[in-house]
Amino acid sequence: MSWRAGLNRAKNWYLARTEVGRDKIGNVYYLQRVKGRTEKRLVDYANGDATLVSKVPNEWWSWLHYSRPDPPTPREIEISDAKAADLKRRVKALEEEDAKERVRQFASKMSSYDEHAQAQPQTVEQIAFRAMGGREEAGTTRSQNVSAEERDTHASPHMNEESAPQGEGESFRPGEWKPSTMRRRGRSG
Repeated sequence: MSWRAGLNRAKNWYLARTEVGRDKIGNVYYLQRVKGRTEKRLVDYANGDATLVSKVPNEWWSWLHYSRPDPPTPREIEISDAKAADLKRRVKALEEEDAKERVRQFASKMSSYDEHAQAQPQTVEQIAFRAMGGREEAGTTRSQNVSAEERDTHASPHMNEESAPQGEGESFRPGEWKPSTMRRRGRSG
């Protein structure tokens, strides 16, 4: 017996704790009985590494937190591991199916796009506008499809005709905006 094993044995005797089990990571689980109190359930993490707390198996976690009266048996742990492996296998199969379906959908969209693109030439603006869900007539840009009435309805009510934006493209001149002189409710001043 090594000196470390002897030290652990002495510590367990002094603390009156008994080893209940071990998990596959190497954590050791103990039951400590104290006179006049409820029993304590403890764990010594493998290599003293407390960062393994998130890797404690569910069965042992339940036992440590008094959700189950008895520690898990090796058979229970084996069944749980088999279920986890089966779940991982099924998730991987579903992810592969989903990836194939996304590729199939993308391919069908591209083929319909290719058919449409061959039917009529388009500008980059038209392609981008359609990709964002817009509709417009062929051979025109978005700014050409907006009527003068639509432009006027979107103009600020606090803009006069002289300060409104004018022109398109290279001849565009931005307008001037002046805040309203109307007072807002609730403000004193």
